Amino acid sequence: WRNHGSAEFQAQFSAKQAKKGRKGGLISDSSHGGKARSATYSDLRQEALKLHIQGMKQKDIALKLNVSDRTIRTWIKKRKVQA
Repeated sequence: WRNHGSAEFQAQFSAKQAKKGRKGGLISDSSHGGKARSATYSDLRQEALKLHIQGMKQKDIALKLNVSDRTIRTWIKKRKVQA
């Protein structure tokens, strides 16, 4: 542990972490901040909001779209905040 404060160790550690970061970013597509995964639910969100506007209950929307009712509440809440 006494060597962890040395400049040489810090340089090696930084280089190793940077290499891991580049590798992880390419593999997981995390450089987009989760947008890639989020985009897969875009159609479901739009459908949920449409059904909500039509007056359907959140629990019924969740059953119809095969997602949790908590997810529906979150989507609707986020939409109200944006509007």
